[in-house]
Amino acid sequence: MHTGIVIAIISALPALVTAVVSVALNNRVIKNDIAHVKEDIARIEAKVDKHNNFMERIALLESNSKAAWKQIDEIKDSIHELQDFHK
Repeated sequence: MHTGIVIAIISALPALVTAVVSVALNNRVIKNDIAHVKEDIARIEAKVDKHNNFMERIALLESNSKAAWKQIDEIKDSIHELQDFHK
């Protein structure tokens, strides 16, 4: 029986080594993939930040545009009042 156990261990050893090596290689591949995903996330975050900054600037431009049109309307009204006054 002792011989049978030794033979079983010797027979199982290549499968065990193969499994360990396979897991180690897969871990390396997964770590590499994770590193690439992290790089992609960082690039996407930079693009999102840039887009958010752009949207803030657009909102400011819209606000300034509204204020400018309001001033233009006030100037037009003043001109019309002056024209009516001089008639």
